[in-house]
Amino acid sequence: MFRFHNFVSDIHNGDWLRVREVEFEAGTKSIELSAASALQGGNIEVRLDSPDGVVLTTVNVAPTGGWEEWETFSANIAVIKTKPGYASRLAYDIDNLNPSQICGTIAGDDTIFVVIQEQASRVELIHALKIIIPDIHY
Repeated sequence: MFRFHNFVSDIHNGDWLRVREVEFEAGTKSIELSAASALQGGNIEVRLDSPDGVVLTTVNVAPTGGWEEWETFSANIAVIKTKPGYASRLAYDIDNLNPSQICGTIAGDDTIFVVIQEQASRVELIHALKIIIPDIHY
């Protein structure tokens, strides 16, 4: 599990933060962050490689009631490991199946990053993916 400990304050719409050398491992289930928002809250986009990169997921941060009132917020993700060269085709099949539990996928050579709908459970996700990947387990 990767842990990044840093405090960022006084951010505004359009600001961004770069975190290097983050690797999502198989079995990764969510992205969690602690935030405090005295006023209106907002959304934090997690992007791949750059501020203009593909949006991997969005974490919705609700108002917490004060700048020192920290709460944990998360977004659901899954990482699927494949044989080298298989990930792109499998991600294509998942996207074409268009299961209601999945927002979308991003594939590399042997890894698929899956963004899961917030209300979807792991059991529902695995059941939907069994149509394409009969031997899937978690």
